[in-house]
Amino acid sequence: SVFYLHPQLVRIVQDYSTSLCNLIARSEPNLSDLRNLTDVNMDSVICSLPEESRCAVSKPALEAIFKAATGDSNKLRWANELRQEVNSGKCWLGQDPSTDNVLRMVQL
Repeated sequence: SVFYLHPQLVRIVQDYSTSLCNLIARSEPNLSDLRNLTDVNMDSVICSLPEESRCAVSKPALEAIFKAATGDSNKLRWANELRQEVNSGKCWLGQDPSTDNVLRMVQL
């Protein structure tokens, strides 16, 4: 089981589920398994997560950024600044599904 191998995921999944349910309840959706009929923005769900879970969601992307920045002091400085922004709750990191590029997300 994934949760057995990665017990830290339990809290993230709980937080994500709670945030998603809260947003769905406020949006009065036409419930469907089709994403475009729910009127719920998944980025809003992430932004609604508690800080610890939001940081955990960003962790794989941060690890990829630090790996790519190895040996380049400017990129490492930028990666550290980005990590501070994520840890402070200013943004979270996701992935563009079509290019696999890391995206920095902010809530407006």
